Amino acid sequence: MGHVVNDNRASGGILEEFDSKSCPHCQAVINMTTWKKEGGYCFKCDAPICHPCWGLMQKYGCTPFLRQVDLVLGGKRHQSLEDIVRQTKFVVSRPAIKFFGTKGGDA
Repeated sequence: MGHVVNDNRASGGILEEFDSKSCPHCQAVINMTTWKKEGGYCFKCDAPICHPCWGLMQKYGCTPFLRQVDLVLGGKRHQSLEDIVRQTKFVVSRPAIKFFGTKGGDA
């Protein structure tokens, strides 16, 4: 469990403090104060889960985050990223980041 302190008073906002946990299904930060009203609980993970994951769990069952990673990577989670990219023949057709102020970038 963690504790979040978000101080926006300098910009006209408020001071917000709450206990937090991460959702075992999606890794979202759960505000435990609001979770008591709108969150869900996964008995298989034995942990609180966020409201969106609670809705998905009602339809599809328990799918923890690491299981989702395994499904996406085809069970290759423990391989290095370079090996996964090499095996999937991932090709970048253009740079993902534009460098501003250079000849090739947008100014």
